Amino acid sequence: MPGFSPFPPPRGVAPWRWWLHFVASSLVISVLLPFAFLGAYILVSEEQQEYAKLKRSQNWQATQGYIVESFIDERGTKSFAPLVVYSYQVGDVQYRSNRILFSVKRPKFDTREEALRLLEPFGEFRDETSLKLKDRIEVIKAQAGRNRHTEVFFDPANPQNSTLRKEYKVNEPYYLFGCGLPIFLFVCVICVTSVLSWHRSIKNGEYKAAVENGGT
Repeated sequence: MPGFSPFPPPRGVAPWRWWLHFVASSLVISVLLPFAFLGAYILVSEEQQEYAKLKRSQNWQATQGYIVESFIDERGTKSFAPLVVYSYQVGDVQYRSNRILFSVKRPKFDTREEALRLLEPFGEFRDETSLKLKDRIEVIKAQAGRNRHTEVFFDPANPQNSTLRKEYKVNEPYYLFGCGLPIFLFVCVICVTSVLSWHRSIKNGEYKAAVENGGT
């Protein structure tokens, strides 16, 4: 069988235009792949940097914090993102943060139950100060008696850097996209250039001529 572009066809069988397609395909691959690998490198580097923060946090100090607001952001049937805002004091300075754990992107889950586990043990709270007076009263009554305090871990060298959990969550789709992008792009280029090469050779009768001249 004659050659499969962009891989070179057998010598003496394929027309010279097939070799031209092979060279062109190689140039396209050599230009696009470095950008794909660069993107993958950046994504993997972000994961490594965030994981390094987790390792450093093992020596952070603990203090008591106050949950200002915590809830589940529901976007679609399989996108539940836990969100939280908490305050804490170090010395005479009051700080605010929204980090629950370490992750390159905001953690998302397929079910509401999984997302709620990340808000344990304090659960969901509404920020009363952002509500109208009538709604504020109802929310305060509903949340009365519930414990809004939680342990906060902060960096002694930089107290505004904090977390509620010394844990790490890998964003699988994000990570797999970065690693699989170069391979996916490589396969796409091969498929597109191969289809174009075969289409042209069949249309011009070059494929038939190559077979009749001894292609195997």
